[in-house]
Amino acid sequence: PAEGGSANASDKERERLRPVEMPLAFFMPSLTGDADGNVEVGFETPNFNTTWQFQIMGYTEDLLTAGLTADAVASKPVMVQSNLPRFLRSGDRAFITALLFNNSTDPLPLHGEIEVFDPATGKTIVSQHAGAVETAPSASRTISVEFLVPGDVTQIGVTAYAFGGDHSDGEQDLVPVLPSSTPVI
Repeated sequence: PAEGGSANASDKERERLRPVEMPLAFFMPSLTGDADGNVEVGFETPNFNTTWQFQIMGYTEDLLTAGLTADAVASKPVMVQSNLPRFLRSGDRAFITALLFNNSTDPLPLHGEIEVFDPATGKTIVSQHAGAVETAPSASRTISVEFLVPGDVTQIGVTAYAFGGDHSDGEQDLVPVLPSSTPVI
């Protein structure tokens, strides 16, 4: 982040945005064995902050089997999690929040940004930057933006960023915008 705790355009451009939801993932592990028969399983998780359930099964030529179920936690020292509605209606006064997490072992000055945009044109509807606040280890803080949903869009995009020290995170999702009235027949 730039001097003074505010994010500049290059910080946001470098951040690889991740989706808000990812129900399934496919892992392609690499297996490395040693002379004693111990096997190390290496894999890369998707760019999504969650706990994945990892299941592995092995067998020998004479069909002896063994299995393992374990949790693999994917996280970053600084993370953001937006709280988005399932849909909005045109003309709504919307209030969107995001949590900024400090998962590090040290206090960090966390700051973030929420940007609401029209995905069809890329035009920003509203953007709110929240200044740096010293956040304790394993703690979080909330940032928010309030805006009036335009009547000429069918969906809005929401991008949320978190910055703290040398760490950052970003996520992006789309929210459908429904008409403010529905004809009844």
